[in-house]
Amino acid sequence: MRFILDQDIDARVAATLRTQGHDAWAVGSAGLARASDDALTVYACKHGAVLVTHDIEFSARRRKNVDLWIKLSMGTEPEYSHDWK
Repeated sequence: MRFILDQDIDARVAATLRTQGHDAWAVGSAGLARASDDALTVYACKHGAVLVTHDIEFSARRRKNVDLWIKLSMGTEPEYSHDWK
């Protein structure tokens, strides 16, 4: 899988994902350090990547417009939401 990490995600997350065989990079390395949430969403979709963020407001807004949404919290079970027909 491909992951792009928002600025609020520790760089060690990308390193861990890469050791597991995934592509992972930070928004800053993509030249998107000051990009809007909409620009990050477009970039992630264009590159077939999952956008990883701690931004609660971003997640709440995007959750309304996706086919699959997964919330991961340390020490808890993932929450899933999907709109598959």
